[in-house]
Amino acid sequence: MQNLYDVSVIIPTYNRADLVQDAVESVLNQAGATVQVIVVDDGSTDHTREALSRWGDRITTLFQPNQGQAVARNRGLELARGEFVAFLDSDDIWLPGKLAAELPFLRKDPSLEALISDAEFYSENKLETPSRFAESAWNPVPDRPVPFDFDCQAWAWGSLVATCCMLVKRSSLTKMGSPVFAEHMAFFEDWDFELRMYHHCKTLIHPQICARIRRFPDETRSKRPFPGAPLSYEQQVYRVSLMRNVMERFLSLPGLPPVALELARMRLDEFLQHERGLLAS
Repeated sequence: MQNLYDVSVIIPTYNRADLVQDAVESVLNQAGATVQVIVVDDGSTDHTREALSRWGDRITTLFQPNQGQAVARNRGLELARGEFVAFLDSDDIWLPGKLAAELPFLRKDPSLEALISDAEFYSENKLETPSRFAESAWNPVPDRPVPFDFDCQAWAWGSLVATCCMLVKRSSLTKMGSPVFAEHMAFFEDWDFELRMYHHCKTLIHPQICARIRRFPDETRSKRPFPGAPLSYEQQVYRVSLMRNVMERFLSLPGLPPVALELARMRLDEFLQHERGLLAS
């Protein structure tokens, strides 16, 4: 399928009429690339539709009944016509110069299929973590662009990168299976995608801060608490069941390197034991 843009950016949103406008603007203001902005309104009941109308045909807007962000991203991918695809949650924003900093690496080495970059984390407009990479189990954080290697092992303890900091060659998405995002997961579908991306795509780690993750207490986080808040029993059970499922799906991939197999099996056993303990309590 012909590439009509440099990057297609898919923004799922639900009842974030004000926040999604910041997300869209942060993409349209990027320099050095042609962008296709696809916003998928996942059944919003606020004034999201009206808010998105301000851009007219500068963006593509889809409306669907509320089915979750994985379904919304997959639907957006159906319309993507960029050489690369990127994802941006509607409460997050890209920093100026993101694409101008990232695309040259992918242009320079055609064998590269994906790039991940760093992000800063804000909670209710207060900076909580200046580096998403540093917040993860990743130690040490790379100080220069380096290829991803499963030997780093931090990937098994959780997602290394924010969804808004993944840039993937669209032609490589066919390797990821169908649907690209696991639609049965209310969250952790991004971690599931991330692990399959590392396995199937030659990925570059670019340690520049290129996005701002923003969290606000709202109705979109019903199955998981606001960051820092305690989990209910039901949330704990659901969370560990999804973590188990991520590892099960990862272990089903063919040709995993031995270090990845060993660590994923260990983590799966930990998740199973944790899940059994919760269900027995």
